[in-house]
Amino acid sequence: MSAARIMAAAFAAAIVFMSASDVRAQHTENYNLCGKPGAAADERIAACNAVIASGRETGKRLAYLYGSRGAAYRDKDDLDRAIRDYDEAVRLDPNGADSYLLRGHGHRGRGDVDRAIADYSTSVKLAPKQPQGYVGRGNAYADKGDLDRAIVEYTAALKVDPKYVLAYNNRGNRHYDKKDYDRAIADYSEAIRLNPGYADAFGSRGKSYVAKGDIDRGIADLTDAIRRQSVARYFIDRAGAYERKRDYDRAAADLSEATKLERGNADTWNALCWDRAIVGRELQQALSDCDESLRLRAGDASTLDSRGFVYLKLGRLDDAVADFDAALKLSPKLAGSLYARGVVKLKQGSAAAGNADIAAAKLLQADIAEDYARFGVPVP
Repeated sequence: MSAARIMAAAFAAAIVFMSASDVRAQHTENYNLCGKPGAAADERIAACNAVIASGRETGKRLAYLYGSRGAAYRDKDDLDRAIRDYDEAVRLDPNGADSYLLRGHGHRGRGDVDRAIADYSTSVKLAPKQPQGYVGRGNAYADKGDLDRAIVEYTAALKVDPKYVLAYNNRGNRHYDKKDYDRAIADYSEAIRLNPGYADAFGSRGKSYVAKGDIDRGIADLTDAIRRQSVARYFIDRAGAYERKRDYDRAAADLSEATKLERGNADTWNALCWDRAIVGRELQQALSDCDESLRLRAGDASTLDSRGFVYLKLGRLDDAVADFDAALKLSPKLAGSLYARGVVKLKQGSAAAGNADIAAAKLLQADIAEDYARFGVPVP
């Protein structure tokens, strides 16, 4: 039996022993909990179940319950149940803009973008002065790759509500996607002005500054984002900024924090492995990082390249060659693997083969020898 059903059964059992006034109070409490933001999804579902089962609600209030329960199922990534509840909410209140909005979110979550757009459009038609439908439709157009149409939708949302922070943030995201960093920064800055605690706007503005080449300002914004909300992506983005400053120690420290917050991201483990290998002090730990990345995503050329680099730094030359061979079989134009394999072959005394690999790598990346010298791997 699910947690939500157990909770609903407990509610029902308790009601048997209540007075009429207690029943009314419990009903009201459950009704409020059903749609309470921030409450645990299972608690909301149980409360919704109890009120729906009571048979005391009809019409718009019942539609609200189904919509709220659908939102709780969506929070649990149970989109099929969520959409069934949204369908019922629409049936009960066909002129309720919120029900279409919520169902649009559900369809978008399932990747059914065209149905999502249709529902968002109905929500906008029913409630043209509410910004949420425009933003939802903008998000859906962005999913389709139509960034200009998405920006139009966010702008429409801001016309009806000039203080709607999410519209500024999302429009900034689309400007960022278009590499229009100045406009992105302007939108994120307005979002921050309206909501100084908005971590996402700080994080996104930081990424935009880094993309523009203003690394220190980007790091400052990403640090502000982390102070407001400790999530993996801000540490990952700040690590990328530190890498651009060639501060691999700090980059590795941030990536290590990111792996604690989000353990299932193979890219983060790979990046941590690489940065630790460059620093050269925690090579066994770097090896473990690459192994974890490959456990999560077996046969990845980039991670095999990183692990080969670690083996090279450790002096385990045969293991390094094996990983570079495997990486190049998957990605024959991986310049780093060609170059590093060439270095290993030179160390092993195979001058012709080593020089051939290094020459091939330089054709793909002219300055690769300078990069690897900076990484602590000069040509022997």
